[in-house]
Amino acid sequence: IAAKWVEHLESWVGDLDASQEELVLQHVRGFADMAAERLADRRYRQREVLKLVRAKPPREQMIAALRTLFIDTHTWRSPEYLEKLKERDRQTYEMLAAVSATFTPEQRGHLANRVRGYLRDIDELTASTGSTSTGPTSGT
Repeated sequence: IAAKWVEHLESWVGDLDASQEELVLQHVRGFADMAAERLADRRYRQREVLKLVRAKPPREQMIAALRTLFIDTHTWRSPEYLEKLKERDRQTYEMLAAVSATFTPEQRGHLANRVRGYLRDIDELTASTGSTSTGPTSGT
């Protein structure tokens, strides 16, 4: 799991040096293994989506049910799992803060370029739907 974190971070900031990788590894070692719970969560959503598709509810009902399954997850997840997710998020933010404090100017530039690319994509997508953007790449 630690190697995946390093790989994911490197996709955002470029290569990590050995000390940065070790910093990530130190933090990730403390993360709880939630694989079984994530799998159960995924299976539950898949079952519910299949039920919806088979039931063919009216459009508004379908939208509401999908919103519950994919956005309002706190309404159906167990309090124990929600607490584990909250703790994992806290640990992730802590790790990201620690490793980002060590970024080189090149890594910060790589990250900025990646974020700008996403902002351009969002501007293009919202422009194609007729929405107006106030993002930094919209020229406003």
